[in-house]
Amino acid sequence: MQTSFALFGLEPTFPLPLLIPTGATGALKALAAVFALPFFLFQRLAPLYFALEVEAP
Repeated sequence: MQTSFALFGLEPTFPLPLLIPTGATGALKALAAVFALPFFLFQRLAPLYFALEVEAP
């Protein structure tokens, strides 16, 4: 299931279907998207942060 992968940051890109809540599981999908967002941001920004940290004198 796409949600479980997104929660652990294993998806290469943020799963867009989670951002479109539909049906009875819409609230659950929205909650999963909100929970996965920090992991997604860390996955994207951490390499940049560590690259800048290493380059700094």
